Amino acid sequence: MLRTLLLSSILYLSGVTLILLIKPRLMFNEDGSWKEFGLSSSEKLTPFPLWLFCIVWALVSYLFVRLLYTEVAVSLQQQQQQEPPTRNLKKGVYVLNRAASEIEGVPRYIYIGSEDKFLDA
Repeated sequence: MLRTLLLSSILYLSGVTLILLIKPRLMFNEDGSWKEFGLSSSEKLTPFPLWLFCIVWALVSYLFVRLLYTEVAVSLQQQQQQEPPTRNLKKGVYVLNRAASEIEGVPRYIYIGSEDKFLDA
């Protein structure tokens, strides 16, 4: 949850900074001052002022990061639930090859034969 808030805050601040640097005509006057909220066709008024952008962008940033984390968490959970691929091993007896295991750092086994041979003995 804390990571979601941190990332959404970074996204929010980046978006607001970008708007303040670009200063689109929809939100700012020619001299760089903010336009006031209004629905008339006056050049000094806008239906989408900076304060409204900040509120909407905060919600969009949070929902975007939350959705992104949900998707990543679901895909990771699905990967963990998948069984690892199995090899087509012959039924029989396998013995640990200690020398090869020590050299390679992973267990290595040697196939000796079928179980039937060892059951009779």
